[in-house]
Amino acid sequence: MFAKRSRRVSKWAPRQPTNPLTHQLTQPHFLYLPIDDPEVLALISPRPVLVIAPRFDRYAAPSLVRAGISRARQVYTRDGAPEALWFESPLDFNRFPAASQRLMFDWLAQVNATAPH
Repeated sequence: MFAKRSRRVSKWAPRQPTNPLTHQLTQPHFLYLPIDDPEVLALISPRPVLVIAPRFDRYAAPSLVRAGISRARQVYTRDGAPEALWFESPLDFNRFPAASQRLMFDWLAQVNATAPH
């Protein structure tokens, strides 16, 4: 099953992609799927991103989330935009309460206000 899926994915994957966290070539890329969240965040750098991870998340351990954010922040810092990676960890569980919605809308307004028009 994995080999069949991997061949399909490898058709779309670049021949020699660079891992943004290590600057190393990974060959063949499809063997490294799925990629980790810090790698996805590193690929977004230096563009703004907001990560809201509740402290009582039943799917992701908060310590692992913080470690991943720390790894991604290294790439954002290297790219000269450490302030573009926002991380909030509310004292909550997996839901999207009004406080988190306000936080997201405030973040979007700030990003929109600073974006070049």
